[in-house]
Amino acid sequence: MKAVKLGTRAARRRGSRVVALALACAAALSFGATRFAASAQKAARVTSKPTVASPGKRATVATVPGKFKPGGAKAFAAAKGGDRVSPLALGCATPDGAITFGQTVNGALQSGDCTLPPSPDGNSSFFDAYTFSGTAGQQVSITMTSLQFDAYLYLLQPGETTISGGTIQDDDGAGGTDSRISVTLPSTGTYTIIATSFVSGVTGSYSLSLKDVTPCTSTPTPITPVSGGTVTVTGALTNTDCHFTDDNSFHDDYTFNATAGQQIAVSMSSTFDNFLFLIAPDGTELARDDNGGGGSDARIPRGSGVARLPQTGTYRIIANSAAPNVTGSYTVSLTLDANPCPSAPITVGETKNGTLGLGDCRLPADGSFIDVYTFGGTSGQAISIAMNSNAFDAYLFLLSPSGSVVAEDDNGSGTTNARIPAFSGNFTLPTNGTYTIYANSSLPGETGAYTLTLNGTPVAVALRIDTVAPPAGRASGGQQIKLTGEFAGVTSVTVGGVAASFTFTNGTSEITVTTPPHAVGAVTITVSTSTGETASKTNAFAYLPTVFTDDPLVAGVTTAKAQHILELRAAVDALRLVAGLSPAPWTDATLTPGATVIKAVHILELRTYLDDAAQRLGYPAGPAYSNPTLGVGSVIRRLDIEELRQRVRAVAG
Repeated sequence: MKAVKLGTRAARRRGSRVVALALACAAALSFGATRFAASAQKAARVTSKPTVASPGKRATVATVPGKFKPGGAKAFAAAKGGDRVSPLALGCATPDGAITFGQTVNGALQSGDCTLPPSPDGNSSFFDAYTFSGTAGQQVSITMTSLQFDAYLYLLQPGETTISGGTIQDDDGAGGTDSRISVTLPSTGTYTIIATSFVSGVTGSYSLSLKDVTPCTSTPTPITPVSGGTVTVTGALTNTDCHFTDDNSFHDDYTFNATAGQQIAVSMSSTFDNFLFLIAPDGTELARDDNGGGGSDARIPRGSGVARLPQTGTYRIIANSAAPNVTGSYTVSLTLDANPCPSAPITVGETKNGTLGLGDCRLPADGSFIDVYTFGGTSGQAISIAMNSNAFDAYLFLLSPSGSVVAEDDNGSGTTNARIPAFSGNFTLPTNGTYTIYANSSLPGETGAYTLTLNGTPVAVALRIDTVAPPAGRASGGQQIKLTGEFAGVTSVTVGGVAASFTFTNGTSEITVTTPPHAVGAVTITVSTSTGETASKTNAFAYLPTVFTDDPLVAGVTTAKAQHILELRAAVDALRLVAGLSPAPWTDATLTPGATVIKAVHILELRTYLDDAAQRLGYPAGPAYSNPTLGVGSVIRRLDIEELRQRVRAVAG
């Protein structure tokens, strides 16, 4: 269905299936009322899945003057003065038909229908009867709604022939004057639903639905994404799978782990019309799709490209069918882009000039383009965000530090411009941390220039460096390391006093730095803002040698020298400093090139201190040494030194 822009946010609302709470699998998902991808404001973007029709609810209910209406079940034993024989046992009628799980029947009570045998007070209501097969322990929900009369339900168990106070029954359990019976079936067999009215003699249309709400115990299948590649799994929808209670369609669930900012695509292919859901780690629905992959295949995001993930954690893919009761084989493919979606910092009081373009990141829900901005905020801080464009209908999202949507807007700044909060005033930030702004368009495919302004009360956020990973690398530089901490407003980074290039990779809480060349040793990393604020971490990174004197060593030609040992000691001491240790207490600390004789203890110390420092920094243990029993008088072989060099190279990467 092609999305169309509607004049008001209210008009953009569309009926959509609330998947989370309706999951028969009931795996603690909660798609919630506020959905990141398909919220009430932006639901017009999301493909609507066909749902089982149900009549609208009336605003007010007319009651019989002076008639006492119990709030729940109509208890014949107490209020009606005794038991009544089942109408079916009297041969009044055979059931009007069978009803199956997931089905909604539209019927009518009318003159000429069978009536309930009169109770002692003379009540005799028209009824229709429906049967279904149930299993002991199965959880079912039966709902009867009517715009024309006060609905009432009975559920007769297998072999039950008398309506009494003990009969399963309900009057207003669905709200208003509509009825609902939710029950765990006590036995296996044929059950009979009596659809009737609270008041005698009334007629009119009704809808009756039957749902299986038994929790499903299936376990999602994990998928391990491959950076820059695609992983494809094969599955099959079967009639033993978990199913959605609103339309009785089967589904299989898959999970994968990802971090905020990563970009993915999910596609499904099958011989039947398939349907996909993508669920965020917090349980909110990010996207749903029917035919976005072409033909009857689903794809998230629709069409092509990859979409940005907003949260870090475990995501869920739900492989489903567009129609009820469909079975068959399928494939699901998960693509993980090698490059995360970039973001740019924005500060309070700043206006950014940007452009949505064809190469931008995409929103999972509809594949519309987004630019990502981040800022540091504190709990209680008042801010406002405005996005204006003459090229397209602007749309804004504000994400919390956890990646969940805390605010969004379409036309809150007038005409087709967006504002958070809408029209005027400020939005109060709920917690401390790095917030994310999505500068977006109301419809997919829109591009063009825009301005984005963040206003509010500035809050000073202290720069800091918490972690550096990996903590060591090559002296030749050119490697990427990730720094976590707080980097709002950072404009420059130095590693060992040398300027380094960097990018923001997770809001203002993470930057990726490319190491410049540097001499061997432990160095300080410093970040700075344009206003002169700085933060440093001493002994933050170890530069290690990967090229050595007499490289390679030649057996029978090269003699073990002091220089060989000194180069390795420099690497070990750099690692020890980054690990929070002091330099090693070396034997013959002042080795003299050309004079000091290389001993077994020099090699053994290097092995011990190198392995200890590397493991403290999180590196895996290296291979076993080929000559572990070096002792006094042992001949130092070329291989003894070469093994240590290879271990240093492995740590350096």
